[in-house]
Amino acid sequence: MRPNLVSIFVSIFFVLVAVSAAGCGGGDGLARVAVSGSVTIAGEPVPNGVVRFKPAEGTEGPMANTMITDGRYDIPAEQGPVAGNYTAQVQAYQDPNAASAAPAAVARPAVASDKLGPKTSSDELDEEAAPAVPQAPKESKRTFNVTIPELSSFEQDFAL
Repeated sequence: MRPNLVSIFVSIFFVLVAVSAAGCGGGDGLARVAVSGSVTIAGEPVPNGVVRFKPAEGTEGPMANTMITDGRYDIPAEQGPVAGNYTAQVQAYQDPNAASAAPAAVARPAVASDKLGPKTSSDELDEEAAPAVPQAPKESKRTFNVTIPELSSFEQDFAL
């Protein structure tokens, strides 16, 4: 009995799917390291920011980065750097919800509104204190030289 053409194509399709699925192990074959730690400024946890590990000259591997949240960062092994020398860039941002010094209220010169007619709603708004304008978040950025050892996980703290 001769196999029909459709069954041959279906068989080839399933063989190709099986072969390609075998190559999708979820990794890139690199021995990556999980990296975590704390980030502080003047001993206080950094509310938010970014940590980037860029390979230094002589280190072959991808860059790894993550967000700082409440003074901590965590890069899982599957996204982490490989062992070697890195330039770590730590960028911290001031918490935009933190209390900041509001500008002083702007006083408006007195207006003889009785001579100009009744006050309008815009006159009343002008006499009230100007709304506080939040200051732009401050930024702190620093670079460190870090050697990541051949371990499954590594703890590296940064003090800015």
